Amino acid sequence: MAKAETVSTRFVTAQCRATLARILAATTSPSTVQTIAATTGLSVSTVKVYTRHLRATGQMHIGGWDGHGELRRHLLLAGEGEDAAYMPGPGQLKKLKPLPDDIEDDGPPDPIETRTVVIRPAVTTGQARRDRFSAALFGEYRGAHA
Repeated sequence: MAKAETVSTRFVTAQCRATLARILAATTSPSTVQTIAATTGLSVSTVKVYTRHLRATGQMHIGGWDGHGELRRHLLLAGEGEDAAYMPGPGQLKKLKPLPDDIEDDGPPDPIETRTVVIRPAVTTGQARRDRFSAALFGEYRGAHA
């Protein structure tokens, strides 16, 4: 309960109370955050902050889910009530595949086979060599003391 009291003390100014009243007036029917923002003239991020406060204090609840598109958005409704149960969208239902009934549990998976890799040092002549383009322009490298 301490969190709800902490959240509610943030919205005590007259301007905040007026904004809360505007949002509550815009949610007499189920509305998305984007619809509330367009109706009230507030930004989407501001509406999200205020609706989070209204839901925490029990003045607003999720009245349903928007069924359009891949991601489902909640429809907010003013007043007390239980939040509507989440239902996956049509695109999400296609992604969920039922598990076959004939799956047997074979126990823990087999251990991963490992093999030892021996790293051998490179065989060198002890001299640095230039690439063929540098050698064509400047000649072969003779070393610092040559």
